[in-house]
Amino acid sequence: MAGLSKGDLTPSYGEIDFAVYCAGGTFLVYENGASDGVNYGSYYSSDTFRVEVVSGAVRYLKNGALFYTSTVAPTRGGPASCSRH
Repeated sequence: MAGLSKGDLTPSYGEIDFAVYCAGGTFLVYENGASDGVNYGSYYSSDTFRVEVVSGAVRYLKNGALFYTSTVAPTRGGPASCSRH
């Protein structure tokens, strides 16, 4: 799991505000520690993911293609963050 956070007090994935989680060949969006419940498809080890803030909106991209725009506004630009489990 990797994404953007406004600050990490612990190494828990629950502290990542906006993240992509890749597991079992599929990927999901997590926001504020919870999945949105949507399976966005499959991925390969060569795929790249990006979570970015553009004009106040959090956008999720796979290989440069937008696959989701969050309905949750970021409180401020955050550093990159990751959690491994």
